[in-house]
Amino acid sequence: MGSETELKNKVEVKDFIGEINGAWVEGRPGDLKDYFHEDMVIFAHGFEMRGEGREACIKSYEDFVSQATVGEFVQTDMVIDIWGNTAVATYRFEVSYKINGR
Repeated sequence: MGSETELKNKVEVKDFIGEINGAWVEGRPGDLKDYFHEDMVIFAHGFEMRGEGREACIKSYEDFVSQATVGEFVQTDMVIDIWGNTAVATYRFEVSYKINGR
């Protein structure tokens, strides 16, 4: 069992991820600027596309939410590891959405 500080830090990381996912799921991708590092990199599903930099990554979310209506987003099996001031969180998710009514 982790220390009280470790547990508190894991809750903060989990909440941070929840805020990020809430922003795009609720159609507020512009809010991601408050969470994304200016040099971040993001890969699309299947590693088919790479976005480099905060603005490009936010644009990928803006493009998605402008075309899609998110029905449900479910996040499970989160594991958070923390070393010093670095955290890595992994989790599974399922998202249902419609594009062009489908």
